[in-house]
Amino acid sequence: MTQRFSIVIPAHNEEHYIADTLRHVAALDYPQDHYEVVVVENGSTDRTWEIARGFAGGNVRVVRSPRTGVSAAKNVGTDHMSPDSDWVVFLDADTLLGPGFLTELQTKVTSAGKPLAIGTTTITPLDRRWNARAWFAYYDVAHRFGGSYAIQIARRSLFPGFRFDEELRMGEDALLIRRARKTGKWFYLPTRSVHTSTRRFDADGYWRIFFRYWYFSLLPVRYWKAFDYRVIR
Repeated sequence: MTQRFSIVIPAHNEEHYIADTLRHVAALDYPQDHYEVVVVENGSTDRTWEIARGFAGGNVRVVRSPRTGVSAAKNVGTDHMSPDSDWVVFLDADTLLGPGFLTELQTKVTSAGKPLAIGTTTITPLDRRWNARAWFAYYDVAHRFGGSYAIQIARRSLFPGFRFDEELRMGEDALLIRRARKTGKWFYLPTRSVHTSTRRFDADGYWRIFFRYWYFSLLPVRYWKAFDYRVIR
């Protein structure tokens, strides 16, 4: 059976990326009546809203979040999903999908032979320098066992029962993964169809980000709210 997908894209000050992201989503080689796109503009002070609105129509909806923060945006996105969807794909606004991505994902989730709940994919950096390729290859090892970056894929049935904690500025994806794994299996999709920018790594450095995430992952959840997620555009 052909699966139905909702692609939720939180977007905060993404005027330099959102058009390219939406062009790639529009070019997906998958039945348009079997996937939808929900862009959640999230407190932007640039032209994100105007640019995204230019893509609205058909299977693309552009809505606004009354609160800032990625958790609030994801909650608004899940509130606007079709009840007919089987899966939700949370996609960063600087991440591009190749034409065959949903077909690959459809094959993965329908041929698993076990109840899948949540997963992620290989992620290829848009920056082709050796250090970017090396670091992302390392991160993909973690992705095979439960880590995620730039994209998460979850069963639609988890929502609206699960709500992202809107006090969190980072780590909301990790809590979703923990919750979802209580209901089914983690999966990893090897693919060359997901490409993301390295803007955060370029700004903060690969080692600094590595140690920040490592330290963050060791802390009890009650301390996560003390962390901010610096906006880099």
